[in-house]
Amino acid sequence: MNAGAQHYWRPVNRQIAHPVLRAERRAELRLRLQKRVEVRRGKDRGRQEVLRQAERAERQTERAIIKATVNSGRKKQDGDHISVSRIVLDTKNQPGRDNPVVVLAQLEKVREDARLNGYPLGGLVLRNKQGRGVVVFAEEDYARLLAQGVLDVDGT
Repeated sequence: MNAGAQHYWRPVNRQIAHPVLRAERRAELRLRLQKRVEVRRGKDRGRQEVLRQAERAERQTERAIIKATVNSGRKKQDGDHISVSRIVLDTKNQPGRDNPVVVLAQLEKVREDARLNGYPLGGLVLRNKQGRGVVVFAEEDYARLLAQGVLDVDGT
């Protein structure tokens, strides 16, 4: 039945571990540490900081009368925010600039997305590296804002 004799390892001192088990445990820990280091090296710190700044910029835009859309416009492709139920705003964070630069293609995309989703107006919110934001509308949209009475001319 049992042809060979069974061997048991019993240390002289109870605090001594089996050398093979100790080596396996050390190899396992080393492998786990190596995986953690690879994950940490795979992260792009610059990109993470830009994403945090973009999220902060969107939150700052939402503070007043602006309500965020579902999943920041990724679901319905209608910009980041909808204000006064008719204006679609899309926040663009420009953390490396003191003076924001308007990219007309982005403005046209927001305007087109707004029209496709049933909103008459679309604009950009540009945030600079200090977090200060400006709203950019196309000329004809700004005229429509004044005509509809959404925006008070005297600032009240």
